Amino acid sequence: MDPQDGGVSELDVRPLVETAPDLARRLEALTAALAGAEEQPQVLRLLVEAGRDALGGIAGLVWLLRGDLLELAFPEGRGRSPLVERFARFPLSTQLPVCDAIRTLQPLVFESLVAMAAVYPASVAASESPSRAWAVLPLVIGGRGVGGVLFSFADERSFSAEERELLVAMVGQASLALERCGLVGGAGAGEG
Repeated sequence: MDPQDGGVSELDVRPLVETAPDLARRLEALTAALAGAEEQPQVLRLLVEAGRDALGGIAGLVWLLRGDLLELAFPEGRGRSPLVERFARFPLSTQLPVCDAIRTLQPLVFESLVAMAAVYPASVAASESPSRAWAVLPLVIGGRGVGGVLFSFADERSFSAEERELLVAMVGQASLALERCGLVGGAGAGEG
């Protein structure tokens, strides 16, 4: 079919057909890589790279809970942008998506800057961020939020059920790797 006639070309359909198997392969690859991870930075790097690459994101951030504070654990300090640096450390009580994801133990997605600003007006201004869509997920160990992960995307986009499930599974596998390696302390959400 010709896309100019309102039809869908083979190039438009092929990625949709390959999505589910490709996403499953990405999860399998991450799980295998995490099995050999022995250090926190390695686990976090593997998670961020896999999640970002699977959905075409431009960045990934991970915060870990230390008492009642979230501290940016990935990317590490050098070369972070001023915007990222602004969110390097803040209380769990802050009105931000990552805090709500950790407190509720539920993933959040924002398909546009308008959607993000409607719920979190102080989180980011359009002039400050190259991102236009976000997925935010809690890191959960033993039923407690111990951190959060944010993936950002350059363009507005929707997130299919399969993509959401993939991100939840990837973050779940990383949480297990962190727990297995004893890389996250006992301080979870709500502990002091």
